[in-house]
Amino acid sequence: MQYSIFALGYSYFIYSLERQKRIQELELNNRQLEIQQLHTEYNFLKAQVNPHFLYNTLNTLFSHAQYYSEELADNILKLSEIMRYSIEGLDKDNGMVNLKDEVHHLHNLIDIHQLRFSNELQIDFSVSGPVGDFTIPPLVFITFVENALKYGELKNSSHPLIIRLDAYQDRIRFYCRNKKKKKVFEKSSGIGIQNVLKRLDVSYKGKYEVETNNEEEFYTLELTLYV
Repeated sequence: MQYSIFALGYSYFIYSLERQKRIQELELNNRQLEIQQLHTEYNFLKAQVNPHFLYNTLNTLFSHAQYYSEELADNILKLSEIMRYSIEGLDKDNGMVNLKDEVHHLHNLIDIHQLRFSNELQIDFSVSGPVGDFTIPPLVFITFVENALKYGELKNSSHPLIIRLDAYQDRIRFYCRNKKKKKVFEKSSGIGIQNVLKRLDVSYKGKYEVETNNEEEFYTLELTLYV
């Protein structure tokens, strides 16, 4: 009995020391832990749905779709490219991709949605500045645009979806404004946006600004990254 009590007390003492040491390590390596947490979250998502499987499946669909519709095949290829981009971008050691690649896949995303809606979407998208000179976390701007495409009323030519991406010497400015749908049957979980903000905290902690304006009819988002 005495031995058991001693062993229990000693184990608790060791546990307390290890716990205190762990707390100190967490405080000293907070940034590294944030990065590890993001990798853990990404690996969890990969475990739920293997993106490599989806990517290979899309390539198979592309090869078959060529016999029926060049337009359909082209958009399947674009979706496949976005999937590959998301895999390769998130697998990079530094978690960063070239901004021009993000712009390229923004165009792919818009083209895919235009096919879904018979090219009736009203979208005003412009890019300026040396986008090839910068790197960003992948899927940042794509997530914001996808959200606008999902919840925006985009068939009114008087109120198009406005997307501006401007690269300057010391900053990147992203602007997105859309008219809101009057009825939305699917509520937003906000997970995608939250994930983007987490990744920005790691890559641009204290060096980015996000401003949103949720009006009755319009939603506006402006993101500035200081580089």
